[in-house]
Amino acid sequence: MLRQYLRAVFLAFAAVMACAAPAAATDKSDVMATIKASILYGNTGNDAGYAALIASPGIAIDEFGPYRWNSVAAWGAALAAYDTQNGITDAKVTLLGFRHVNVEGGSAYVVSREGYAFKERGKPRREMGDVAYTLTKASGKWQIDGFAWLSKGGVDQGADADAIVAAIHTAFDPPLDKLDPAALGSAIIDEFPPYRWMGPSAATDWLNTLKQGAAAQGLTDIMLHLAKPVHVSITGDAAYAVVPTVITSLKHGKPSKEDGSFAIALTKDGSGWRITDWAWATK
Repeated sequence: MLRQYLRAVFLAFAAVMACAAPAAATDKSDVMATIKASILYGNTGNDAGYAALIASPGIAIDEFGPYRWNSVAAWGAALAAYDTQNGITDAKVTLLGFRHVNVEGGSAYVVSREGYAFKERGKPRREMGDVAYTLTKASGKWQIDGFAWLSKGGVDQGADADAIVAAIHTAFDPPLDKLDPAALGSAIIDEFPPYRWMGPSAATDWLNTLKQGAAAQGLTDIMLHLAKPVHVSITGDAAYAVVPTVITSLKHGKPSKEDGSFAIALTKDGSGWRITDWAWATK
């Protein structure tokens, strides 16, 4: 009955969208409609419809190992396998509201509040969290090309967990002009355009864009103040952390601050733990 209900909701939603005059639709409303449709498609098992809303390559960060994927489609396949392995059924995502919808040209950044309900080996479970999305527009159609899930969960303990927290502080504690791109990974989601950076030069490009934007807005003395992680999960040589953070700065000489959280994926190699991917979800 739930599946039939959700399908009915989606058909009603699609009918409304089809009747809307194209000229009246804004990019912001289209971006939100894409997120809503992706959730409805996922809840109703419409794999073809969901796939049509996904662009590749992309960034996906989630709380189960290996915690990061180079496309949303690859994450979806991994999630299906994870659910089967762990006896997870009756999964449903509920969109609780949009915190931010930023659109610039053919790129967009969204932070939403979402609930995730499911059964684990028959026992009802529920999680709440934020999701940071990035989208791109091609041929007049918005598609999701990045996302990160941020929730409170277990905080693993031990030497690896301590080393992970230390690596995160090494990357983000320095002032803006001292940040080292080599410590910041190769896949990034942030709140300013173009919102998503991937590849060997991702961190350098992100940092240059941040500095240019800060100068244009009169922002100086930018510092990140990381709180204790609310989620740390480790699987072998891969890890995931969610870290609440306050960003302080001076805007034209006046104090300013912003609250949010980082979702960070890390890997362990011969030199220790290092960041591979991260996303910022602003409050």
